[in-house]
Amino acid sequence: MDILKLSKTVSNEQNAFKFLKNLRWSDGLKCSRCNSKSIVKLKDKRYLCLNCKARFSDLSGTYLSSNKIPFDKLILAVKLFVLGLSALETSGELNLNYKTVLSLFDTMRLAIFHFNSDDKSQLSGEIEVDMRPILVAKGMVNKAEVHLIKYQFLG
Repeated sequence: MDILKLSKTVSNEQNAFKFLKNLRWSDGLKCSRCNSKSIVKLKDKRYLCLNCKARFSDLSGTYLSSNKIPFDKLILAVKLFVLGLSALETSGELNLNYKTVLSLFDTMRLAIFHFNSDDKSQLSGEIEVDMRPILVAKGMVNKAEVHLIKYQFLG
């Protein structure tokens, strides 16, 4: 789906949540703990599994379960990630905090890594690796401020 059609589809928080909910339950609603389809919807927008008595929401058991970004911006951020925009560019485009977007992008990279490692397939060809600089220490040398930086691989 192109970015214009996606932005119309998720034009507000309610439509975006419906979009995510339909993606999540495309195979039908089932318990995130035991996979039972014996489910009852509760008044607080959660579900109760009649088999194992677990309570769960539409995002329980997903990488987005602890997300605090509004759903409409979240979906657009995922699309911008797929299109190759940086966290800094995405934060500017969606008017979100840079560290929040960076954390979301790290979560998406982790999800991709877990998906690929479950597949047991290996990458081949030319592979690009992103690294994040981390300030280890800073100090003064000959009246000049010096920063010691190490790099951490993302993913």
